[in-house]
Amino acid sequence: MQIRKDKGKPVRPSIINDMGVTINKTEIGE
Repeated sequence: MQIRKDKGKPVRPSIINDMGVTINKTEIGE
């Protein structure tokens, strides 16, 4: 899995799984 930062949204990284599905996590707590 990859964690990508959205532009201007560091608290909402997109989780890309093996099937290429994008799951938006709100405030993952980094």
